Amino acid sequence: MSTSDWVWETDTNGDFSYCSKKVRDILGYVPEEIIGKTSLDLMPEDEAEKIGKILEEIKKKKQPIKDLENWNVHKDGHRVCLLTNGIPILDDKGNWKGYRGVDKDITERKQAEAEMLKAKEAAEAANQAKSDFLANMSHEIRTPMNGVIGMTDLLLDTELDDEQRDYAETVKSSADALLTVINDILDFSKIEAGKLEMENTDFDLQVLMEDMIATLAQRAQEKGLEIFCSVDPDVPAVLCGDSGRLRQILMNLTGNAIKFTEKGEVVIRAELNAKTDTHATVRFSVTDTGIGIPKDRQAAIFQSFTQVDGSTTRKFGGTGLGLTISKQLAEMMGGEIGLESKEGKGSTFWFTAVLEKGDEEVSSAPTMIPADIRNLRVLVVDDNATNRTIFRTQLASWGCRPAEAGDGYSALKILREAKDSGDPFPLAILDMQMPGMDGAALGQAIKSNPVLSDTVLVLMSSIGDSADAQQCKAIGFFAMLTKPVRQSRLYNVLMEAMSAGAPAEVEVPESTPESETTPTIESGANGRPRILLAEDNAINQKLAILLLEKKGWRVAAASDGKEALQALESESFDLILMDVQMPIMGGFEATEAIRKKENGTGAHIPIVAMTANAMKGEREKCLEAGMDDYVAKPINAKELYATIERMMDGRPQRSAGLEPAGGSDNPREVARLDLSTVIDAVDGDKELLKELAESFVEDSTGQLEELRESLELGDAEQIGRKAHRLKGAVGNFGAKAAYNLAYELETRARESRLDDAFPLYEKLEQEMKQVKAFFAEPGWLEGIISNE
Repeated sequence: MSTSDWVWETDTNGDFSYCSKKVRDILGYVPEEIIGKTSLDLMPEDEAEKIGKILEEIKKKKQPIKDLENWNVHKDGHRVCLLTNGIPILDDKGNWKGYRGVDKDITERKQAEAEMLKAKEAAEAANQAKSDFLANMSHEIRTPMNGVIGMTDLLLDTELDDEQRDYAETVKSSADALLTVINDILDFSKIEAGKLEMENTDFDLQVLMEDMIATLAQRAQEKGLEIFCSVDPDVPAVLCGDSGRLRQILMNLTGNAIKFTEKGEVVIRAELNAKTDTHATVRFSVTDTGIGIPKDRQAAIFQSFTQVDGSTTRKFGGTGLGLTISKQLAEMMGGEIGLESKEGKGSTFWFTAVLEKGDEEVSSAPTMIPADIRNLRVLVVDDNATNRTIFRTQLASWGCRPAEAGDGYSALKILREAKDSGDPFPLAILDMQMPGMDGAALGQAIKSNPVLSDTVLVLMSSIGDSADAQQCKAIGFFAMLTKPVRQSRLYNVLMEAMSAGAPAEVEVPESTPESETTPTIESGANGRPRILLAEDNAINQKLAILLLEKKGWRVAAASDGKEALQALESESFDLILMDVQMPIMGGFEATEAIRKKENGTGAHIPIVAMTANAMKGEREKCLEAGMDDYVAKPINAKELYATIERMMDGRPQRSAGLEPAGGSDNPREVARLDLSTVIDAVDGDKELLKELAESFVEDSTGQLEELRESLELGDAEQIGRKAHRLKGAVGNFGAKAAYNLAYELETRARESRLDDAFPLYEKLEQEMKQVKAFFAEPGWLEGIISNE
């Protein structure tokens, strides 16, 4: 108690029986004015009601009053906050006579706390406003960026001279780079605002890492770099966590390693740090032989907007946010991030993540090692020591007995000595690019030697073109592997090579690592997957059915989410293609209903969204709604096939879809339409294409009329819905100008900006007249098909 505090006593009724003079300093009353009143008489009505209930409970139990904050009214009318403490007064016999206590004026402290809270709320509001601004701006920028990227893609598909193509490719690469920057800023703002949520799903770590480096392999190989990945056998094959964010960190670190490395290699590793019965702490590292980072700059490298120095920014570009985002994501996964680097020698960036152990059934790794390869002696020949180590570790984990050689001459010596000792190598894996004697020359030398000619040979190549494959087939190679080599592909080749009666021929790989062959997906009756298509637009529905049936998949169609739910009640499906915007019940609502029904059953049917707004933020909306992935509209056959195969096979697949149709020489088609998708779908069938075009013209005419009616009524919701539907129809036929106008109308309707909607509609109407005029010309069909 201080000398400024007010001392008081009350009787059993709560009336003041004593009051010190300090009350005047605190409340403005003299003691005589306080005597006979209760403390509640000095409080505002609402405060008196609240405090009265508290004091009543304290009096009943005759407990002390401890640090009770209460607001009182000063004699001049302003409010004063008091901190009350008191103890019961007992007579000689222990009877309760009232309370004796002290009140302390804490008004200044409470005002300071209120100011701090106000400042905190203002800061949070400012931060929220900044995050909302960034999110809105990123959306506003990404929308026209879609147009830039899409139209540039179309431009690159036309006939251009070298100078024009160079300009167009520069525009495309610049637009892609800008989109990456925008996505970085959006991610950063979400993390900063605490709005980034982590997912929790099972994934195969080996497949995730192999898929990740497959997307970056071409960039590495264009710079002459070797790129490898290695997962320690001790790491659980299947983990549970946010595989998308894990991949994002690995992509960022690996992309940086490739960017800052001019020669040598980039190696990505996953090793087990610690484990419990339920969790594993995995250490990921990305090591390069690049420029390295000065010691005095290493501490700041993970700070926002930080580059190693100004010249790095100018030479290599980037926002300086990638490592900051990676750091925050690693910490959200229960880990940390760091680096080890020596300037001029290279760097190792590492991070840890605490992940749950997943369902081993998801794994692509073999659960039993067949006798065909157990104890198999395998010679790995590669001038790169890192690659030899990775192969040796992997082969040993399968029960093989690997050995290694750093060049062709050493390999021949090792093969001869093994043969002489009676313990030969039945199989050898040779790298193509080696100094002195390359893989092809070494293979020729082995097959030309009668003592060694029965050795089964497998070639690794970063080039993988058909000329090399034909040459190697002639030499006698059993198979070719495209680097970086997938674990599953290596395993399959070993099994095929060592199985009795295996075909001794080289499989001709295509030009990129992603093109390695993979099994065709099979499910449902007769091995044919059953797909439910939920799509309200008749043209979109017909086109999607054609594309799906072309792959041999069985399709059932529903016109809205409600029909989709009814279809699921009567039969089972392997996958659902779900349009997002449909009447009666949209895709999000239908997905929510499906997931709610699956809850607690262990069932999970893959749902792929179909959306005309396939930007990064839209994907997040789809995933948050319970969908597994999405494809963009207008439908791209290769993207659709790849997404479905990835969902149904549990890992990325090579799409067996058609190549996009080439540009037509018909000037009307070039000016108005890109019919490649719909021509691919009908496989050049003129009658079917004609039927689709007639349906399109008929349906779009009716949709235009409905859109005008909605405009006349000023019904923004209906305008948005009708414009969205029309946009989907014209998109299938590559009517880009009409598509963009319908999209603009849809956007304005969603934002209730209808002031200049009619002029937009009239432009759309004129554009549709041009499209219909094209289909009305007698020779359009022959001209189009003949140019394919």
